[in-house]
Amino acid sequence: MWFLAKDVAEWIEHNKPSEMLSNVDECEKLKAIISHSGQAREMWCLTEDVDWFMLSENLQREDLSEVEKAEKLHEMMIGNQSLSTRKAAEKLGLNQGYIVKLLQLHGYPTEVKEEIKAGAVAADTIRSINKLETPEEQTKVVSYVIDNELNRKQVDETIEIIKALPVSIREKLTEEPEYTIVNAKEEFVETYVEALTRQ
Repeated sequence: MWFLAKDVAEWIEHNKPSEMLSNVDECEKLKAIISHSGQAREMWCLTEDVDWFMLSENLQREDLSEVEKAEKLHEMMIGNQSLSTRKAAEKLGLNQGYIVKLLQLHGYPTEVKEEIKAGAVAADTIRSINKLETPEEQTKVVSYVIDNELNRKQVDETIEIIKALPVSIREKLTEEPEYTIVNAKEEFVETYVEALTRQ
């Protein structure tokens, strides 16, 4: 299937079709005689791989949030389930690490993605939340990060502390909506102090 290059440019809101065409591989475009407005005209057409080209263009748009980019990539990957992240990166002309990062971002809880979209926290700052086992833990960590304005290093340290907490405290984080990261830290300190005083 082929698409008119001018239509593709319009779809991706690219105001310079000739510049867009210069970024398309020769094997993915051709000039064809098309009947347009009652006249036969020579026009550029793009192959069905135009979907990947459009995605590549969208992933480089500054007006899209990382969450929106992750959603677009995920949609494309769902339609190409046999495609590895390495192959997707090659098709898109992007770094494989970036592709993996976007797919991880897509897996974040909805509340976390909404905070990223709203600009309350940067996706890069909280990227290590995927080390946590439950969406509840991830969401509570992000709330804690926002409330305390933590940087990425502090987020990583917080996550390591949470991973080291006893199972009973981690279960409360997951199962009790009102139980926060602050509560977990306080309970851990109290438990630790009690254990020391018994010795």
